[in-house]
Formats: sequence, C-alpha cells, structure tokens
Amino acid sequence: MLNSNVKAWMDGTVQITPDGDPDTRILDTYSVFSRFQICLEAPNYTVFSNKASMAQYIVEHGGQPHYGVALEEPHNTIHLALGGFYQKGVYNADPILGASGDMGENETAAFDPIFYLHHAFIDYTF
Repeated sequence: MLNSNVKAWMDGTVQITPDGDPDTRILDTYSVFSRFQICLEAPNYTVFSNKASMAQYIVEHGGQPHYGVALEEPHNTIHLALGGFYQKGVYNADPILGASGDMGENETAAFDPIFYLHHAFIDYTF
C-alpha cells in the first residue's frame, strides 16, 4: 500500500503552497502521470531531454512557464514524492507527513534502493 505522500504525488492531489507562479495550462500538472504526458508532447529530443532547452522553447514560443515540461520534471517528481520535497521559501520544509527516504536529497538519493528502479525506468523512456 502506498503511503499518502506518494499517492498524493502520483494522482495529483498533493497540496503545494502557491509561490506566485502563473496558473498552469491544465489543471492537473502536479501528478507524475500528467507531467509525463506533457513531456511526451515535446517537439524534439533536445526539448524533451532537459529543462534548459524546454525553458528556451517556452520563451521562443510565447508559452507560460508550465506550457511544457522536460522528462526531468516527472523524474524529479518521483524523487520528491518518495523522499520528501522542497517547499519554496521554507528551509527544510516537509508539510506532507509521511515523506521519508533518501530520494529527495541529491546527496543521498543513490543510497535508496528504489533509486535504481526509478533510473532504469527513466533510461527505458529515453
């Protein structure tokens, strides 16, 4: 059974404090599934593969910040769902109880056994 934090990230019901960014282009952009669907709409591999290229594509095509997402977005979301997440402007925040594990920290993510399964899937997607 999934803990409530992971389930909330997977199904898009996670509650994140608004940080002043514009509204997203579709209602459900927090769920992993939604981010994965949006990244598959990328026009080419470069835009699909990294956030910097996606950001440039968005600027060049007049889209809002959430107009598109690179594969890094759903990838990062899994890390955050399994290991906790960073809340903008709040030091060491963990407002969703049950977030645990090492996946949320770059320095410790590889110590979590699920890290390898997660990255095997990302490799499969590429």
